[in-house]
Amino acid sequence: MVGYKLSFLLIYLLIISCIFYINESISVNHLLIQYKSDCQQFSENSQIIFRNDDISAFSNLEHEKRIFSIFQKYQIPQVIGVIPYASENCITCINQKYHDIRSTPDIIDYFARLRDMGLVEIGQHGYQHCSNYLHDMALNGLSEFNDLSYAEQFDKISRGKTILESAFGQEVTTFIPPYNRFDNNTLEVLENLNFTILSDGSGINNSTKVHTINRNASLTELHEYLNQRETNLPPYLFIMYHSYELKDDVDSIFLDSLLSAAQNNPKIRFSTLSDFNKNYYSQIQTIETLNSRFEQLLNKKWFCFYFINHLINNISDKSFKELNRGLRLHDIRILTKDYHDLCSASMTNFIIQNFLIILFLTGIFFLTTYIRHPLHTKTLILFLLFVLILKIWERLLIFLKYGLVHFYLCDLFFLTTCGLCFFIYCQKHRTNK
Repeated sequence: MVGYKLSFLLIYLLIISCIFYINESISVNHLLIQYKSDCQQFSENSQIIFRNDDISAFSNLEHEKRIFSIFQKYQIPQVIGVIPYASENCITCINQKYHDIRSTPDIIDYFARLRDMGLVEIGQHGYQHCSNYLHDMALNGLSEFNDLSYAEQFDKISRGKTILESAFGQEVTTFIPPYNRFDNNTLEVLENLNFTILSDGSGINNSTKVHTINRNASLTELHEYLNQRETNLPPYLFIMYHSYELKDDVDSIFLDSLLSAAQNNPKIRFSTLSDFNKNYYSQIQTIETLNSRFEQLLNKKWFCFYFINHLINNISDKSFKELNRGLRLHDIRILTKDYHDLCSASMTNFIIQNFLIILFLTGIFFLTTYIRHPLHTKTLILFLLFVLILKIWERLLIFLKYGLVHFYLCDLFFLTTCGLCFFIYCQKHRTNK
């Protein structure tokens, strides 16, 4: 009899896994259709934006001229992230020496000429580009602004803005946070200082004044697309690099050939951040919102036990990485190709989760059958109530943060699995009596 009921449980598990797969397929496919539609809102051409970070008083001007002369050769504009008051050590701001960009007029004059030619757009790259006293690499990661008070951040950012506007004789409205990290105080400061663009690494913000535009590619990835997918590029590629990454003649030749291929591609247009923000920001925000929904799926938020999460995180890991890459580059082909792998991996994870729950709970149920103590049934019921409360609390947090109702299908199956296991326990307990 018990073997029959266990067989029934396994059949049940197979059925709900199929239902779960269908549900996930519908959810992901719906997101894909939205994603494709939003990507098509861009122009027929792929927009390419280049951003060169860490221009400062420490920059090697001769090396910068070699790099920028290649862009000038093909008349390709780029955004430069200028550090106003650069620290000699980017790891910490404590006990450091700083150098004002205005102490190097030759650097300022060179980039001012490129700006006047329409080849450079000036962005403010933090203030000192060093990690503040609340952050270090070992504990919570480097950040110049995170967790500082509004007053501290306002002082730093406003000082930097004043330096750059004095040096280049123009208003600076693009802000690039060092280490791509900032907090709500940073955003409020940027609003009050009339910045309009926050050039970040990922995510979006709710500000109506400061628009976030995320970098999403590298020079190498652009090279891959130009070599393999010239006729079907993503809607935009925002490439961030540093001049010091291009070290020798080999790197210069690579950059020259890359820019030549991009310039000769009829489907590519080049843009600065301000122009891109003006023409495409609503589309960017829509795509990034969809990205966040996809990432919730990729993060597998529906699992109830963290040790199970750890056990199954490596399932179809390659597919998850490809999907992440597709989201980052807005490549609908990667997403369409691999979304079945996402659903299959989700189903596999779900099967493992429920199977372990069955083993765990039935083991407890059968074990308590042989414990001759009047409190064992009450103890079991209290344990189940504790698990249920924990589950409800976890799901409430997820719902408040993400608002994704379809996650609760998994909870329904979880409770059904517990109920079936409890039914088997009751039948076994009655038989023993």
